[in-house]
Amino acid sequence: MNDCPKTYEWSVHPARERAWQTAFGIGVIAAFGFVVFREVRSVVWVLGAVVAMIIALNRFFFPSRYRIDAEGVTARYPFATRSCRWELIRRIDFGKRGAMLSPFDRPSPLDRRRGIVIDFGRHAVEVRLRLGMFFPPKGTQ
Repeated sequence: MNDCPKTYEWSVHPARERAWQTAFGIGVIAAFGFVVFREVRSVVWVLGAVVAMIIALNRFFFPSRYRIDAEGVTARYPFATRSCRWELIRRIDFGKRGAMLSPFDRPSPLDRRRGIVIDFGRHAVEVRLRLGMFFPPKGTQ
């Protein structure tokens, strides 16, 4: 493990990687646009509603970029960048598609505000390995 470089960068574009979910999402947005048009009969409102839905789902429809290095973790989302240094990370909760890096010892409603959510994409094995290099499981430190 010492032979691999400690910095790892990757990008994830869920809409490109999950075709069925993308098709479903586009269908929901189109249906929402149709309902808005039926109710207000205004193309401007339809465009506004569709743009609002796409912005709300921006991390799905646009790529996010991530970096793990000796300093910490950085996530560059379409409309924001979040960074957290290793000494501030107290807990990592792994999920099927990603992980939550939190500054709290226990789950908190503030996790998503103060922590970083990273998506593994097709890089799950490598990302888990890198996270383990810098944040070993409790009891192994």
